[in-house]
Amino acid sequence: MSRNKRCDPRFDNMGRVESYQICALPGVLEDISKSGCKVRFPIPTEVDMEDDYPLTIRFPQKESSVSPTLELIARPVWKNVTENGSLQIGFSFLLSHDTNALNAFIEKLNITTKTPEEQLEELIISPTVSFVL
Repeated sequence: MSRNKRCDPRFDNMGRVESYQICALPGVLEDISKSGCKVRFPIPTEVDMEDDYPLTIRFPQKESSVSPTLELIARPVWKNVTENGSLQIGFSFLLSHDTNALNAFIEKLNITTKTPEEQLEELIISPTVSFVL
C-alpha cells in the first residue's frame, strides 16, 4: 500500500515488538502511526488474519520519554514473506490500555520531525498581508 494513501502519517522508528502468539522471537518495528504499524519478524509463521494479537512495543530509552513500553492490541491487515525469509505484517491498532500513550508518542514524533519552516507556517494565521490605512 502506498504511503501517500494513508490517513495518518507514518514514522520510521526503531523498536522491538514482542507477540509470542505470532512468533517466539521478537520482531523489529519498521514504522508506526496512530492507526497501525509495520513489523518484521525473523521467521515466517502462521498468522490468523481474523484474530487480534497483543503487541508489546519497546522503544530505545533515548526515544521514549513518553513511555518506554506500549501494550497494544492489534489486528493484522496484510502479511508478506520477504526474499530473505522474514515475515512482514501490517497491523491496525484497536482501542487498548496504552492508546493514549501511543497518541502522545506519535504527537511527539510529529513535532520533532517537522522542519523549522513547517513549524513557523503553522503559527501564521493568514499568509496574505493586509494594510490598514
